[in-house]
Amino acid sequence: MILKILLIMINLFLLIYALGSALLACIRLPEDEKKEKTEKQHHFAVLICARNEANVIGFLLDSLEQQNYPKELIDVYVLINNCSDDTEKIASDHGAQILNCPASVNSKGKALEYAFETLFDQDQIDVYAVFDADNIADRDFFSEMNKALCNGEQIIQGKRSGLQKDHSFISSSYQIYYAMQNAFFNRPHSERGLSASINGSGWCILKPFIDDVSFECRTIVEDYEYSILCALKNKKIAYCETAISYDDFTDDLKTSLIQRTRWSYGILQCLKRYEGTLIRQAFKGSVSCLLFAYTGMMTFAVLCLVIAAFGNHIFLSDLISYPLYLSFSLFLFWMTGVVLSVIALIMNHDSIVQNIRGILFYAFFMLSWAPVLVSCFFRRNYEWQPIEHYHS
Repeated sequence: MILKILLIMINLFLLIYALGSALLACIRLPEDEKKEKTEKQHHFAVLICARNEANVIGFLLDSLEQQNYPKELIDVYVLINNCSDDTEKIASDHGAQILNCPASVNSKGKALEYAFETLFDQDQIDVYAVFDADNIADRDFFSEMNKALCNGEQIIQGKRSGLQKDHSFISSSYQIYYAMQNAFFNRPHSERGLSASINGSGWCILKPFIDDVSFECRTIVEDYEYSILCALKNKKIAYCETAISYDDFTDDLKTSLIQRTRWSYGILQCLKRYEGTLIRQAFKGSVSCLLFAYTGMMTFAVLCLVIAAFGNHIFLSDLISYPLYLSFSLFLFWMTGVVLSVIALIMNHDSIVQNIRGILFYAFFMLSWAPVLVSCFFRRNYEWQPIEHYHS
């Protein structure tokens, strides 16, 4: 009896969550007052957080040299964070300026905070651009970001794509994952006057903006946390689809699980730290806080979905056998993954053929996230583990 009541509550939550998601997808804010437009060429400071990235950082630095933007307006800083390889030497050989982080800096968020504080007095800097060491910047990245800044935007997420999307179903699944973020979150939100989200790398922020929203991130997912901090300050994050950066997506399952464990643990950190505040601000009328509160609850929705998939046969035991019910549930989940993957790739202008393995196995990629998420609910702490990157 207790189990049935629990399942009823879980199904009711999933129904309300689904209906709420549909309603939120229809929200459109009135157009902002006309933003002040300029024709300025902004001076960028590129910040690259690097911990033992000798294998890949040279490729990013080469791509920054090849920008269709005045070279004198791009200063490159590599944030050396507890490195034990040749990262610093390679960066210096490419002409990058070196910022050696204190040994106590143990996360990307703290490394960026250190860089913002260190470069505060550099008056020539207008904008910070943040990349991961395994990225490659499209040649028009800075020219496109400059256009968005001239249109009055203050913090902008660019489009993320993959370098080796056809290496395995894992790397292709990452491509689909970011295609969905671009197609179903960042682009529609930006078009409807809502806030996009920072996605880790390939984003820019005006220097004075940090005075309005201080970069004091205390979780291991500084991108998601800072997106929340912007929402709490009622600041909108823009999305620029034409400013593209390319990632070195991992192509093996073990490394992927390590990476997604870090993401999941960090999201749960944010859930504990900010969910209550986001909900209170949402009740006061903040649409951005409502959206991020809803995003935070997605972790519970995923868990409830897994429980429902394996538990709802109790209500259907007189109508259908458990193996048939489970097979149908998994098939429905797989078909949903296939359909959404194809739609996202088309909207993101990506190749269906190159991502065919990801399309077929994306449901498995997402199912493999469930045990990771469950384990993070019971973790008391998280020890950072390196992710090795290689460009082919």
